[in-house]
Amino acid sequence: MVQNQALIRIQDGPQTHPISPYLYGSSWGNWMRLPPKKHVRELAPKTIRVGGILMSRYDWRTSRYSDPFQKHKIAQQPSLLQFSRYCAEIDAEPVIQLNAMEWAPNKKDEFRRCLDVQDSLDLLDHLKRHGCLPKFVEIDSEPFLWHLSHPDAMNRPVSGEEYFFIFQRYASRIKAKYPRIQIMGPAIDSAWNGFNTLYPNDRYDTKKGYLLYFLELCKEWERKNKSRLLDILTIHVYPQFRKDPFKKKITKGGTENFLSATQLWWNPGYKNRYDHQFPMGCEGGLLRTLLKDISRISPDVKRAVTEFNVDAFAGWWKIGYHPRLRPIYLADIFGTLAQEDIFLSNHFHLYGVPNDGLSMMEQKKDGTGPLAFKKEYSIFELYSNHFQGDYLASKNDLGEEGDKVRSHVCRGRDGKLGMIVINKTLKKRFNLRFSWRGKDYAAAIPIEPLNIHHYELERGKLTLLKKIWDRLHE
Repeated sequence: MVQNQALIRIQDGPQTHPISPYLYGSSWGNWMRLPPKKHVRELAPKTIRVGGILMSRYDWRTSRYSDPFQKHKIAQQPSLLQFSRYCAEIDAEPVIQLNAMEWAPNKKDEFRRCLDVQDSLDLLDHLKRHGCLPKFVEIDSEPFLWHLSHPDAMNRPVSGEEYFFIFQRYASRIKAKYPRIQIMGPAIDSAWNGFNTLYPNDRYDTKKGYLLYFLELCKEWERKNKSRLLDILTIHVYPQFRKDPFKKKITKGGTENFLSATQLWWNPGYKNRYDHQFPMGCEGGLLRTLLKDISRISPDVKRAVTEFNVDAFAGWWKIGYHPRLRPIYLADIFGTLAQEDIFLSNHFHLYGVPNDGLSMMEQKKDGTGPLAFKKEYSIFELYSNHFQGDYLASKNDLGEEGDKVRSHVCRGRDGKLGMIVINKTLKKRFNLRFSWRGKDYAAAIPIEPLNIHHYELERGKLTLLKKIWDRLHE
């Protein structure tokens, strides 16, 4: 195999910024059991979000919900108090999604509209009485898909103004009583539609997208009422390398091109050709553009990605992606979230039905044997435990091929540099050198194709701490 060279220059300058202590979190659906604490402590999630479609159909008093995936069966889950105490025991902050759609099983086990804002306030009062008042509350989830996810409750699309009315009704009441709670929304999941609503002829400029309109509505409300409404703007993103999510056929392009699509998150010069979660031909740099827009309208509003993963359906339908695609894609995204100064993120999802393609642990194909971590959660563990402190910019000397070898660098409080390097190529092995403060440091072994290395630089000594795979076929 040809030995290629890559020099990675590390810079300490204007782009250096602190990595948020809430950056590496996970999202659980409320249908999930509470996993063994020892496993979750190893992963060290900074936040755990209880949310998803079923949380929009949930009554906190009874801990019951209507499950549309199981013929509308009325199901039970651990209470939000149990969940909050669980989070406290593993040093994770809970992120609680409120049911603002207001439908849930009533006392007769009928799925009806039976909740309101006061029920959410009662929940927060209940958690406070037990010493578990949350820092983060999200005003429901994916409201512009309610008519698709919950057709038994919503028979038409929700408009942008309609969701804002719901949001401000909940957020203003919560802020009036608990001003320190950070309010999150709109948890929009329509990157494929330019982050717009699905309401026909909605009353805003769809070319600019709903997020800007939502920010402007929040800012106007805050000016008039001289009170805070929105703290954290939230989105959901599920990259998908298939044109039709209900078919197995993969977009033509191959693993390297799919992995290059991480640029949709950070590179404004990138043009989309592979990821069908976004419009074909759209420009990249989603997170960077979002920062620019927020800074212009509401500079004190933070950004969060409260659900993300690669292709939500791939695990269930055994889509034939390269087995390393998801771990390597996510490795770059975890670093990019720090690079783009995201405040909070939740990888979907931590735990659920084994082998469903998205949960953190899996068993043998026949469903027997002990649970084991998947490779993408080895990546999660790497970042959550070892990528903290300040983010430092870095750039390689590969020119137009620069995205093929991605690097993410942090400086801990002890002054040590941690470097995570990702080789996205299928066949190229790279000898790596790092340049830092006028000195070069050569890695002892090359990084193999489709691999991830974790290095540490301390007192002039470069050490390879971990490589994710030893051989390509693993």
